[in-house]
Amino acid sequence: MPKGLESSHASALRDQLEKLRELQYPSADLALDGDSLDVATVVAVARHGLTPHVKNDPEIQKRILQSIRVLDHHIDSGWVVYGVNTGFGGSADSRTEQLKKLQISLLQHTQSAIITASDLARGQIDQDGQSHVVPSAWVKAAMVVRANQNLRGHSAVRIVVVETLLSLIQHDITPMVPLRGTISASGDLMPLSYIAGALVGDPNISVTVGSGDDRKVMPACDALKQCGIQPVELQPKEGLGLINGTAPSAALASLVIHEANQLAVIAQALTGFTADCLLGNVEWANEFIHRIRPHTGQVEAARNIRSFLQSSNFVVGLDTKKRTGQGLWQDRYSTRTAPQWIGPYLEDLALAQRQIEVELNSTSDNPVIDIGTHNDHAAGEIYSGGNFQATAITSAMDKTRTALQMIGRMLFSQCSELINPATNNGLDPNLVFGDPDESYTMKGIDVNMGAYMSELASLAHPVSSHIQSAEMHNQGINSLAFLSGRRTMEAVDVLSH
Repeated sequence: MPKGLESSHASALRDQLEKLRELQYPSADLALDGDSLDVATVVAVARHGLTPHVKNDPEIQKRILQSIRVLDHHIDSGWVVYGVNTGFGGSADSRTEQLKKLQISLLQHTQSAIITASDLARGQIDQDGQSHVVPSAWVKAAMVVRANQNLRGHSAVRIVVVETLLSLIQHDITPMVPLRGTISASGDLMPLSYIAGALVGDPNISVTVGSGDDRKVMPACDALKQCGIQPVELQPKEGLGLINGTAPSAALASLVIHEANQLAVIAQALTGFTADCLLGNVEWANEFIHRIRPHTGQVEAARNIRSFLQSSNFVVGLDTKKRTGQGLWQDRYSTRTAPQWIGPYLEDLALAQRQIEVELNSTSDNPVIDIGTHNDHAAGEIYSGGNFQATAITSAMDKTRTALQMIGRMLFSQCSELINPATNNGLDPNLVFGDPDESYTMKGIDVNMGAYMSELASLAHPVSSHIQSAEMHNQGINSLAFLSGRRTMEAVDVLSH
């Protein structure tokens, strides 16, 4: 077998699910260090109540303190530092000495998106069942990702700020974040500004406290007071360090890829089930065929489907060959070429997860601070760059969405083949339970599948073709990573049908 199958898509998913199960134990502990966050951990925080804390490691505190000293040295030396004593974006030609006020101004001008009155009601949905607010699980995921990124020591964000951010999760305080309004260019400024607003106790920022029937909506200042959390007073660069980053996009992508990987494995099982129902000639799953075209994903898909069929009493071609017979000699494409169809997308999903997990443990704000290898803060440097451009996440989500659409197309074809008496190898028309003249059991589902497939296909288009220049043409290119994540979560929902 080709090299690399020991770390196959399915085995990686198995390990991820096992870790997620362990993280749901009451004894589970999540100590953030800036380097060790993964998809399973993000899912555990977002959906299963795992509460993170900062790892008790002197090195973490040391590198954060050193980054602050480097920043202070630049300020005291009268040097220009973007976003600390300059304006923002296309207004970076302005200068100020009001460093703390500048950070509050940053939050205020980015808290500009729309939350409606119905969103602020307890149900978080309007009369048409719509919400303009990011789901709580996504926000919690974004908070743990941002905390982890800030612990890397390149952002001059004090450890007390990170600890306060994690305190929100620990007390089940979730900022209400508008669903629309970020282009994921200078990071996800808008979503993170609402999270940062909750940290400073802004009375104009609403949060939810608790969950289920006990859930309440209140101003951030009241929630902090109720839970005994001291509001943060932002120091120079801390506003920028909190909101200029990719955390919401990376967090959402983590939740998406977790679901997408499971759907990819289920699709392989359903392919085996379809072949079984059709009394298939499954020599197409023979190891030899895939050994002579050894794409990693193709070989894995064939191996998985073979394992699903191993105990079948209906198919031929696994151990014994079909040498004679009537009718269609070989299975149709939707099953016969399933390994070749699914395989490339298993590889894409694996790459997407690697991209996401790199982002979870990356510094994504601007400017970034290099503390150097010595304790001399004068030797440190501050660089303006573009790590906030979340195109890696856009890439991960666009290819995940394409994978879901292609898997859906295969399943649609398999379903049609099972229902249609012209192709289902002797099964009753429409898979009826009774008289086919009076019963049409699966006919409605055949139509439903067409609707699902059309919707899934409409979601598959890459969002990168819809980029618009923004913010005085400073953000002339932007990733739309969060939008891509939203669309891919929709695709997950459709394919799950």
